[in-house]
Amino acid sequence: MKGKSFQLPKPLYESLPAIYILLGAGSIFLVSTRLAVTSGLMLILIGGLIIVQRRNYRSESQAINRHVRQNDES
Repeated sequence: MKGKSFQLPKPLYESLPAIYILLGAGSIFLVSTRLAVTSGLMLILIGGLIIVQRRNYRSESQAINRHVRQNDES
């Protein structure tokens, strides 16, 4: 399978962090064991980190694109 890549459909890809957060919250509130709470907290943390990472990447990417366009117009 060298050279082939797999991509998730965009709606699924974009909603994964929210799904992780919801699953984490559900795990914490619906299953009251240490393992469930720990897993839930980890899912919430990971979902939040993914959201922050995507936001940072997209804002940096937009800033770079604006800079490149400004230099191209000069």
